[in-house]
Order: sequence, then C-alpha cells, then structure tokens
Amino acid sequence: LLQCAWYTHSSRDLIPIFWHDARPHDRGACDVFQLCFGYWKCIATTQFTNLGAAIMNVGKASKLTGLAIRTMHYYEEVGLIAPARRKNGYRDYSENDVHKLGFLQRARSLGFSIEECRTLLTLYNDRNRASADVKRIAAGHLCRVETKLNELVSLRNALSHLIECCDGDQRPDCPILDDLAGLASKSSESTT
Repeated sequence: LLQCAWYTHSSRDLIPIFWHDARPHDRGACDVFQLCFGYWKCIATTQFTNLGAAIMNVGKASKLTGLAIRTMHYYEEVGLIAPARRKNGYRDYSENDVHKLGFLQRARSLGFSIEECRTLLTLYNDRNRASADVKRIAAGHLCRVETKLNELVSLRNALSHLIECCDGDQRPDCPILDDLAGLASKSSESTT
C-alpha cells in the first residue's frame, strides 16, 4: 500500500490520510497522486506497508493531531477510538487511529456532538452508506446552530438596549440592575 498524507497547519509533521494499492514496480505512483491531488505528499519511507501498521505513543499521536492527550483519552473512554494496549497499559496508536482522531477533531470543531461524531464516523467507515444520511445529520446540526444564532442575536439586542438605558454615571439608579432584579417590569406594571 502506498501511504499519502498532508502537512498539518501547526507543524511540519505529516498526517496519514489515505492509502493506495500500489505494487513495488508501479512506477510513478507518487507522481500520479501529486498530479491529481497537488497538496498530497506520498510518504516514500512507508510505502508498501500494512494499513495502520505504524505504531506511535500517545505523545506522538497528540502532536500529529493537535489534540490534547486528555481529549484523546476521553474519545477512547466514550468508545470513539480503541487504540491497542501494551502489557504495561500504555496505548499504541496506529495510523488509522490518528486518522480517526483527525476526523473527530474536524467534526468537533464544526460543533457536532459526540453522538453525531459517532454516527458520522460509522457512516464514514461504511462504504454502502447513503450520503442522504450524512446530509440529514449536517442539516439537523445547522438548524440547531441557526437557532442558537437567533438566540444570541436576541440576547445582544436585549443587552444593547439595557446598556443604552443606563446613564453610567455616579448616580445609584441603574436600569441594568433593575432589569436583573425584575424591578423594571414591576415598575412598568404599577404605572399602568
């Protein structure tokens, strides 16, 4: 297998992304990938290795993915990844594990929940998946994001109004505190 990878933004390390079935005499396989994908780089030193064969400790996997070790352990705890364990209990991360961690990092950065990440990871690994299932999850998430955005706009407007109403001088009267204490609504009710 020919391993292809990309450079991370935070370092010059390569993160394995995909593998291509290539034979030892398959001349120019790297050139083909670089021509087709541009930014992909073939890792010559690990050509023709088994998928996931390169093993690394948690520190190296953390450096490659940019994830905190604590986050990686959490992903293991909730069953999103399952790195191999040595007899002494140390974790060994395969290239496949690192790829999953990168997938999870991107999904979490887009705000997907842990359960959505679990479903997306399952769909990613299922070659018989329907893209409609993936789109449904993303659309549901977008709907929740838009709801939160609308709530934040309402919150911003309410805070802006309170700040406008407050003189911000040396007097003790403060419409912001009155509103927080519920006095603003009571005083308007008593005047009606």
